[in-house]
Amino acid sequence: MNIQSSKRGNVTVVRVHGTIILSQSGRELFDFMQELLEADSGSVLIDLTFVDEVDSTGLGELVGYLQRFSRKKRRLAVLNPTIKIRKLFEFSHLYKILPVFNNEDIAIASLDK
Repeated sequence: MNIQSSKRGNVTVVRVHGTIILSQSGRELFDFMQELLEADSGSVLIDLTFVDEVDSTGLGELVGYLQRFSRKKRRLAVLNPTIKIRKLFEFSHLYKILPVFNNEDIAIASLDK
């Protein structure tokens, strides 16, 4: 798994390449998210363009971080999930609580408020 981040205004864009599953790869992303939660401020946009799989543990972690960011009055959203991941979000109803964007500029404008 490869994780990179950059700032756009008050939004940290986290670009993930690989698979988010229970194991080293999932732990790596969520350790990164924990660091952002503790050390940074502002919203976070997770770019899933190059993520081919997320398992149920990965979904649970996303929900957990959504709650942690919300408690700190910060926002969390995802960008460009693949069709497979989008269907998983729909099946789990995660799309009802986790904002999903298809355009980075629109996502940044929405989160950078």
